[in-house]
Amino acid sequence: MQNQKKTGLRILVVLLVVALSVGGAFAKGKGKLTRIEGTVKSIGKDSVTVETDAKQTVNVKITSATKFLKDKKASTFSTMKTGDHVVFMATPSSDSSAKAANTQKDSLSLGLSFTATEASY
Repeated sequence: MQNQKKTGLRILVVLLVVALSVGGAFAKGKGKLTRIEGTVKSIGKDSVTVETDAKQTVNVKITSATKFLKDKKASTFSTMKTGDHVVFMATPSSDSSAKAANTQKDSLSLGLSFTATEASY
């Protein structure tokens, strides 16, 4: 009986390690979220240009997966206006992710573009 419990526990531990390893492999490809906060300077068909408080200009790509919140309520891209204060949670765009640095400051200073996952304004 004691051996069965130990064997069962070992199998459970092995399965847990495998599950975490596979999950970690998928997470690495997603990139780190970066907080981009500032004022909307221009709005394009599928992008927003933001000027941060540090006077850096950042281009944020908008996709169908981007979630919008206005005053903490669900909203849409079409309600965003030039001059709005906005906070984006975004990942470096795939075309620039290989160059992206590991910190928000470094990523923003390189002038990289980002893909938004969420926007609050």
